[in-house]
Formats: sequence, C-alpha cells, structure tokens
Amino acid sequence: MATTVVPTSVHLREQNAGEWESAFEHPLIAGSADGTIDDAVFERWVVMNMEFMRTYRRFFIVMGTLAPDTRSSTVMVKGLQSTDYEIDESEQYIEQRGLTPTLEPSAQSMDYTSFVMASAAQGWARGLVAAYGIEQLYYDAWAFVRRQVTSEHRFWRFIDLWSNEFQRRYSLDLAGLVDAVPVTTEIDRIFRSVTRLERLSWDEACDIDGSAE
Repeated sequence: MATTVVPTSVHLREQNAGEWESAFEHPLIAGSADGTIDDAVFERWVVMNMEFMRTYRRFFIVMGTLAPDTRSSTVMVKGLQSTDYEIDESEQYIEQRGLTPTLEPSAQSMDYTSFVMASAAQGWARGLVAAYGIEQLYYDAWAFVRRQVTSEHRFWRFIDLWSNEFQRRYSLDLAGLVDAVPVTTEIDRIFRSVTRLERLSWDEACDIDGSAE
C-alpha cells in the first residue's frame, strides 16, 4: 500500500491544531467577533500591529533577495505590497482617531521582531515557514471574525483588510511554496515559535498579563 505524503503546510497546521482552535477563543478575536471588544484594546492592537509591520516589510525585502525562483519572488513582492498597504491604512486610521502612533516596545515585541528577522537571516526555507505561520494564523483568525459580522461592524475596515480575498489567496500562495520544503525538527520549531509569538502579541494588546498598565 502506498504511503500518503502529507504536504508540509498541512503537517504544520495539524501539529499546531490546538493553537488554531484556541486562537478563535482569544479575547482579541472573540471580542471582535461578538462586538464586545473595547475600542481602546482594538486600537492599541492597530498601533502594535503597525509597528510590527514596519519590521515585517524589511523581512520581505530580505526574503525577496533569497527567493529561489520567479514564483517565489512574486509571492514575496505580494507580501511587501500588502504590508505597505496595511501600514498606510493603519497610519490613516491612527491620524483620524488622534491616537498615539507609537508605543514603547516591550521585551516580548522585540523578541518577536528579532525572531522573524533572524529566520530570514537563516535562509529561504526558515524565513518562508515563519511567513506562512504568521500569515495563516492571522488570516484564519480574522476570517473567523468575518464570518460572524457584517460590514456595519465598527472595525470592519480592519476585519476586511485582514481577511479579504487577497489575503486568502496569499495564504494559499505561501502554503504552496511551503509544501516544497521538507519537514524537519527546525521547520516545526520555527512554525510553532512564530504562532506562539503572534498569540503573545494578542495577549499584550488585551493586557492579559498586565503589561499595558
């Protein structure tokens, strides 16, 4: 009997199924879905996420230089373009709302950005898996919110930005590239680490550990 080969992207998701299931119950996601999230919490997340994206765009620039073929390069360009658009949208919102555009970086946020940049520095495969972990968890979480709200939601601007058709297809593009990467202990570790760090940033936005006091 032939052995069924599980695609790398599927393997990574299956190995981290618990992270996905609990993500939908996180206060940032669940509160956005049922409309109970506090404005200050969501807006703090917008600022935090924008600051991360500024580093993330440098990550995509590095990854573009590492891309092994035209298809891979094209996907990295899409990531950079999407990141730039998201930064612009966030900056506009922050200005419109009169929010403080920066926050004092926490040790956790510095750990996250450092890990992401270090993944790219370690080569194409590691950086690619990091990008896939970040993008897939984020898309799935906000797609979960999208399915439960309408365009009348007060934060629809961002819910749509993070869960639209472009983001769905981009996640699929990344999955297709990841499937060419052999599964290793290191690949498993990187995927697990970025999804954990992403979730910790949600905790920080919601002040779950009291860090925002």
